[in-house]
This record gives sequence, C-alpha cells and structure tokens, in this order.
Amino acid sequence: GFSGERDFPNVLESWASKLHPDDAAWVGDQVDRFLEEGPDEYRQEYRILQADGSTAWVHDHTRHERDEHGKVVRISGILLDVSERKQAQLAQREQADLLRMFYELPFLGMAISSPTDKRWLQVNDRLCDILGYSRDELLSMSWAEMTPPGDLERNVGLFDELIAGQRNGYQMSKRFVRKDGQFVHTEIDVRA
Repeated sequence: GFSGERDFPNVLESWASKLHPDDAAWVGDQVDRFLEEGPDEYRQEYRILQADGSTAWVHDHTRHERDEHGKVVRISGILLDVSERKQAQLAQREQADLLRMFYELPFLGMAISSPTDKRWLQVNDRLCDILGYSRDELLSMSWAEMTPPGDLERNVGLFDELIAGQRNGYQMSKRFVRKDGQFVHTEIDVRA
C-alpha cells in the first residue's frame, strides 16, 4: 500500500507502466472510475509485463481508504499470480471453441482421434455422412480399421512422425471403406 497525496501519481504511473498493452486501457479506465466514485473494494484480473519481458496473469484485490472529504488517501492491494489457472481456462475455452466448430461446419468431415490407438474420440455429423456410420458406431472404431491397405501404411507412417514430433501436421489423399463396403476418396488434413 501507499499513502499521501503526492505518492499517487508516481505510484499509479509506475503500476500502469507494467500493464500489458492489451489490458492497460480497460484496467486504467476502471481504476480511474473507482478512485472517483467507488466502489472502494474491488477485484480485477489482468496481465502484467514482468521484468524479463514475459507476461503474467494476476488477480488484483484492492481497497481504498478515504478522508472525511471523500478523497482517497490510501490504496492497499494484493496481487496473486494466477497465470497457471488462467492458461488452463484459456485452453478449456479453445477446446470448447474447437468442439463448437465441429457442429458449425457441416460441409467438412471433422474428427478428433486418439494419439495412441487411433480411435475416433469426437466426430461431426458430416463425417458420419461421408463414412456411412452413426456417431455411436464411429466412436467404437478406429480410423485405421476403415483404411484399406496401401493407404493405411502411408497414413500410419505420417501419423507416427506426427506423434514423434517430427512434423506438426500432414495432408494426404486417402480412401476410407464406408459401412456399405464402397470406397470414398478423401483429402485429409491432420494437426496435432
């Protein structure tokens, strides 16, 4: 905390200079408003720039003390580093966005598959249409068992390189065997 009128501009300016550029405007506007009209206790989550140039997420719990004229004479606060929790939240949101995208792109067959046994973990309606199986049927199968020889060896080779970290993704033309036994020719784009 700090106190005394003369401290405020310098301390606030020093604090504001450490705010991440993408958060500086809204955090600064909120704090200005709170100093002017309250509330005198509030919490915020925002990013700061650390001395080494990296970014950290912090949870800020701040309190104001005012004199008899309503002027803020002291600000005290606690900053907690919540970077790990925030990164987990952002990863969950990305996953949710990805899953939502599955159902918003009906012209593309999309799937998430297991890196270990090649099983389908998530499929969209379009992939079910392309392969002729229901969602429940596909989720009990692996893409390997519906890929014909020749295509399978090429696909597994690229897949193994992806899992080993030798590539970030791959594209290939391949056939799948539909439920009715017919081949369907596809272009696949796979990413880790």
